[in-house]
Amino acid sequence: MSKFGLQTVLSEAYGLEGVLFAGWLFGSLCLHSEKRMRGFAGQEAGMIEVRLFATFREGRKKIYQMDAEGLEKASDVLDLLQIPREEVAIYLINGRHSSVEDKIQDGDVLAIFPPVGGG
Repeated sequence: MSKFGLQTVLSEAYGLEGVLFAGWLFGSLCLHSEKRMRGFAGQEAGMIEVRLFATFREGRKKIYQMDAEGLEKASDVLDLLQIPREEVAIYLINGRHSSVEDKIQDGDVLAIFPPVGGG
């Protein structure tokens, strides 16, 4: 194998299509990675991401991108989505167990779970 690595191997094995596919695949992976990283670093100024789970998804979207302006506490998000506080079993802010009275800020990722049973 030559010093050019994957591009040369694909070019020799599959021609131009292989090289184009490798470029597309690499570009897609980089773009996906960049989007995920921006999501944790506050991808858009003043935005928060809210993820709903289980029965909270009924009649609602799975994921909301919300303007953080006017949202000071996690309970403000529940009020906006019309989710009663007593129906929330688990509330995570940036992957950490939190209270609905905890402060939120732009760039935060909120996850809201109802009580879940089963056996």
